[in-house]
Amino acid sequence: MDMTMTTQPQVTVYGAETCRQCWATERALARAGVAFDRVDVDKDEDVAAWLRTEGWKALPVVTVDGGQSWAGFRPDLIATIR
Repeated sequence: MDMTMTTQPQVTVYGAETCRQCWATERALARAGVAFDRVDVDKDEDVAAWLRTEGWKALPVVTVDGGQSWAGFRPDLIATIR
C-alpha cells in the first residue's frame, strides 16, 4: 500500500484590499482548492518595500514554493498549482 502523502505547496498572495486583480486571484485560488496566505501590503510597509526592491511593480504578487512567482491575475498559472 502506497502511503505517500502529497502536500500542497505554500502559496502567498501579496495584495491590497482595493486591488480587483487581488480579489480575483484569491477567488480563483479558493475555487481551485488552493490554500494560501494573504499579506496586505498597505498594512506592512516593510513587505511593500521588499516587493519594490525585488522589482515587482504590480499587484497581486503570488509566490509558490519551488520558485514560481508572478504578478497580476493569472488563472492559467493558478491552474498549474498542485
